Amino acid sequence: MLVRAGRSKKIFSLIILLLSISAISVFCQSDQSGWKGKIKEKDGVVIVKNPAYPLYKTDILEIEEELSLGGANKGKEYTFERLSDLAIDDEENIYALDNKVAQIQVFDKNAKYFRSISSFGQGPGELQSPDFIQIMNDKELWVWDLHTNRFVIFSLAGEYLREIPATHLIYPLEPIGWDSRGNLMAYLVPPPPVSGLQLVRLSNNLKTMMTIYVVAKDDSYLKKKIRLLEPEPCCALSRDDLVIWGAAKKYELQILNPEGKLIKKIVRSCKPVRVSDQDKKELEERHNQSRMGRAGYKPIFPKYFPYFRDISVDEQGRIFVFTFDREKEKPGFYYIDIYDPEGRYIGQFLSNITASDLVWKNNKLYTIERDQEGFYVIKRYGLHWNY
Repeated sequence: MLVRAGRSKKIFSLIILLLSISAISVFCQSDQSGWKGKIKEKDGVVIVKNPAYPLYKTDILEIEEELSLGGANKGKEYTFERLSDLAIDDEENIYALDNKVAQIQVFDKNAKYFRSISSFGQGPGELQSPDFIQIMNDKELWVWDLHTNRFVIFSLAGEYLREIPATHLIYPLEPIGWDSRGNLMAYLVPPPPVSGLQLVRLSNNLKTMMTIYVVAKDDSYLKKKIRLLEPEPCCALSRDDLVIWGAAKKYELQILNPEGKLIKKIVRSCKPVRVSDQDKKELEERHNQSRMGRAGYKPIFPKYFPYFRDISVDEQGRIFVFTFDREKEKPGFYYIDIYDPEGRYIGQFLSNITASDLVWKNNKLYTIERDQEGFYVIKRYGLHWNY
């Protein structure tokens, strides 16, 4: 009887366990089935059609500030004049690129100052207007210097190694990122007021390999007018060399494999954000203070904002689409749409950060921000995913 009772108790416990596993499985399946989109394949391209609303209605991402670097009264090494980019190595050391002083300041993961790399000048290893950095092969720091039209390459210890000139390019270069094969995704940007921005892939000697998209020419400037908020291509490069880009004329992302072949499209059903009278007023004020405004060019306003303003992708392949959708009660805060690696619209995140000012590294988010006094600061956030 004791043996039979013990066996019955074990069988009962096993049944409860199986029911629990079944319930968890059903819950997960029902949660997955809550996504109302469709996935199909056409001519070898996977098309992910997303509904207007995400799979999860609650906040799926929480960020917690872990570190703040820079600001007022922090000392010379911790004061940034004009931060334009940053990079993080595998040991979580921080490389802060200061455009105004043409220098990279290096800090450890606890924000302790290590060294400064380069200085303003025209000689070997010197910079004039750097605005992009990337750590290559975990051992070299590649810096794009806009005014001298070249990549300047340093060791992580700060030793000048070599440079790659780009004087053959007809338009100024704006780098997006190097892939693991040594190819560069970039924009070729005609100087204002000329339009015709190009999204291109370049080889390691900065020769054009592939032109992905060209913005249509606009001759408004011939009438001393300039169109504001014109949709332009946005692009991000994933850790496994996928190219994620979209033209922002419609809500559609295209994903290219490392060879440049289209393999997936991600679309979302939504309406663009209307440009309000207040928006026009603010845009006109900014335009009047710009070089084109001072030159007498009159702004032309669209009825709607572009569908998005930037794209980013984290180390796990999640895609972040920075929209113009906002909260009226929080000026400067915009919604970021989040997609899983399969392309399903899974959530939203309200933030005042921009894709050009952030780096994803080791499940942490690094950003360039301004503090309340207007000083540049670098912040590191821990990420907590709730799905």
